[in-house]
Amino acid sequence: MCTKLRIFKSNLLSVLLYGSECLKTTATIERKLEVFQNKFLRRIMSLLAKHDHKHGTA
Repeated sequence: MCTKLRIFKSNLLSVLLYGSECLKTTATIERKLEVFQNKFLRRIMSLLAKHDHKHGTA
């Protein structure tokens, strides 16, 4: 598993979820967290694909 993905799962995701404990959970807030997570994961995966292609590992 990529280091960036591990960091995302262990650090960033836990911080987001911890901060969201203070908020009243609504469908809008859940959707915003989901959109952020998907956007961030897409960015990481795009960087991984470019790195693999550049180094001939894909």
